[in-house]
Amino acid sequence: MYGQIGAPRGGRRLTWLVIFGVVLVTGLGLAGCNKKTAAHRGNQSFLSPDWNSSTVTTLAFCGVRTSTGGETDRAEAEQIVEAELRGSQDRFVILTMKNADTRAEAAGQTELLDRVRRVWRDDQLVDQFLAKDLCKALGVEGLLLGDLGDWTEQRIDISQEGTSWTRVELGLYIYSADSGLLVWGADRSLRKDSIPYRPSAVVGEGAVANERAERRSERASSVTPDPPEIETVAHELMGEILAVFPPKE
Repeated sequence: MYGQIGAPRGGRRLTWLVIFGVVLVTGLGLAGCNKKTAAHRGNQSFLSPDWNSSTVTTLAFCGVRTSTGGETDRAEAEQIVEAELRGSQDRFVILTMKNADTRAEAAGQTELLDRVRRVWRDDQLVDQFLAKDLCKALGVEGLLLGDLGDWTEQRIDISQEGTSWTRVELGLYIYSADSGLLVWGADRSLRKDSIPYRPSAVVGEGAVANERAERRSERASSVTPDPPEIETVAHELMGEILAVFPPKE
């Protein structure tokens, strides 16, 4: 059931322009737009030095963007993120996208909500002034946005030795209602491999070899191991991100 989350239950890849540490804090002081971008990211986290003085307990989830995958992958990842926020954390009260739509409509700010989401998806930007206005309209203390960096399932070739694998890369970021700036972020990357695979026989040369290779290629889907289910990997990755949510006061 959509509504509030978590309260009852206990292409061309962009590069990071917001750098963790002093450089990031300095960058956050530049007014106007806040740009949070992702390269091939690995694991990294950021918590603003000002976090202890904030009182961020309610957030509005504004969706997931991607610069590398298709719309189907993005939408699937977005559903998993929202499901994990709803069922696997109690740190924040988080409005689902549907509930945010309802509040924005009631406040006459549907266009503002759509604009913030669109700019994030298209340009990976959060305008600090629009963010502040949107938080006020939705009655929340921050915005939560996601960035999908990788969503890949790779089956090993029948002629090779190794594993099939699945990799998901995802980041979540919180922008404060007080400043409209980034106050917390976490990027995580997770790869899972199948059981090892080794070709059962070495194919010889000539016509017989070609015939054998064709027959083996036809059986590839049944004899090579499946890559791990990407949904399972994504849920596990979300668990890692939720584990580094900023602490309560």
